[in-house]
Amino acid sequence: MNNHEVSLEGRRILEAELLRRGASSVVWQRTRKVLLLATSADASRTVDIRVKVKRRGNWHTTIDEGRAIDGALVPQKSGSFWILLDLGGPPRYWIVPERWIRNHIYETHREYIAEHGGHRPVNDSSRHHSINEMGVAEWQDRWEVLGLF
Repeated sequence: MNNHEVSLEGRRILEAELLRRGASSVVWQRTRKVLLLATSADASRTVDIRVKVKRRGNWHTTIDEGRAIDGALVPQKSGSFWILLDLGGPPRYWIVPERWIRNHIYETHREYIAEHGGHRPVNDSSRHHSINEMGVAEWQDRWEVLGLF
C-alpha cells in the first residue's frame, strides 16, 4: 500500500473502532486537514480528531504543528485530539490531547535543535518532524480522555 492507501485504511479502522466503543456518529470533514468528528451516544459531546497513521517507524508531521502552550501538561477538558494509529500489526492507538501533542512537537524540536548547535544537522530549511512511540507512550489506549464513552 502507498501512503495514501495506508491513511485511508487507518481512517476506516479508526471509524469502526470508535463506533464499536460507543460513539453514536463519526463524520469525516476535509478542511485544511482531514478531521474526524465523533459524537457520544447521548449526543452531549462531540470531539474533533486529527488522525496520523503509520505501518512502521514514526508518525510524520511538521514543526509548524508545534506550539508552546502554557499548562499543556495540566489536564484540560478539551474537544480536540490527535489519534496516532499504528497498523504494523494489530491496530494500536495513542489518544493524545491536541494541546499536549502540539507542545510536545514544539519542545522536542527545540531540544533537537539545541543538541545540534542551533541548526538541523543536514537541512536547516526542513520543516519535518517525527513523533516516536516512546515520546507518546503515556497516551497509548487512553480512550477515556475523549470523554465519549
